[in-house]
Amino acid sequence: MLFRPLISTAFALALVVGMAESGRADDFGLSAISKVKRSVAPVECVVPALHAAELGPGVSGTGFFVSREGVFVTANHVIEKMKSLGARCNPSVLLPAGGWKNENAPASAREVFPFSPDACEQDYDDDVAACRTTLNPFSNASVKDDIAPVSFETNAQPDGTEVAYLGFPQGYAWPITGRGWIASTTPVNAVPTLTVDGWSWHGVSGCPVFLASGTIIGMLVGSESGEDEGLAVARPASLITELLRRSQLLGKI
Repeated sequence: MLFRPLISTAFALALVVGMAESGRADDFGLSAISKVKRSVAPVECVVPALHAAELGPGVSGTGFFVSREGVFVTANHVIEKMKSLGARCNPSVLLPAGGWKNENAPASAREVFPFSPDACEQDYDDDVAACRTTLNPFSNASVKDDIAPVSFETNAQPDGTEVAYLGFPQGYAWPITGRGWIASTTPVNAVPTLTVDGWSWHGVSGCPVFLASGTIIGMLVGSESGEDEGLAVARPASLITELLRRSQLLGKI
């Protein structure tokens, strides 16, 4: 299952504005959203330009940092797409100086942190990948004070648990917050799966799903279509931590 280009920019903005006006973001906990926002970054193909990095051909995903060594997690199909583009893609994550707080800052003012897709730890069946940036953003003076790795909750959450997710849909230069509830924890085709009753959009593949505490319980990898449209598909945190434990990217997690 891959993300579809689901909704218009106007609808996305209406969704975010509507949540803010209803006060539901406050009910969930703005501190949790701010906490997780420090971990997220767009995963893009970048090409060098004269004055700044520019986005390359047609790959957009979301990643989130899991260690201070520059290790991040994303959906495996994002990595596979980048590999398929070969030399046309310079895989990177992008972070703004000062963090994601100032949405009036120019999108071109980003620090670029390349990574090698061939060095990623990949799980093709579960659609989970972990990678390490070549340059460690946690050692970069411009961004290190505004980023932080996430913490995980691997215990199963009951159906109806309220969750949020943060990603970069449809080429957005700044992270967008979505909201939903756990609809089911039933495996799909024998793969552990969280089904979330909430919208997802192209570009949020790999974004973290989290609780009101700010702890991560999963990662979005796709969305349903047809009669099941409006349901997002996520991999539980237990699959992510298992991948990280067996990889050579981290000493411990």
